[in-house]
Amino acid sequence: AATLEQVQALKTQLQAVNEAVQQLEHEQAVKLPRVKHSISLYANICSIKWDYDSKDIAGHVMPEGRPVKAFSIPAGSLDDTALANALWATIAQASGVDLSPARTERCG
Repeated sequence: AATLEQVQALKTQLQAVNEAVQQLEHEQAVKLPRVKHSISLYANICSIKWDYDSKDIAGHVMPEGRPVKAFSIPAGSLDDTALANALWATIAQASGVDLSPARTERCG
């Protein structure tokens, strides 16, 4: 049988956990709308429609007036920088933009 001290210690732990849950729920309520808005802006700028059901990083690039280009990158296969570069390359290719080094050096 639990002693009175053990019960009190468990009640204290429970209260701390409940307070942590409330804090996390509050943070989520504040941050989630901001994150959704940011994602929406990026998606509109990049013409990306994400496939949220995929286990991979997948979706379609849908540039205005050009064919849709599907992409799928295995999750965890690239570090963040390589992943960003791969996505930008996919967007550029679908949009008909040349990002070759010779082309970008002339712009800089």
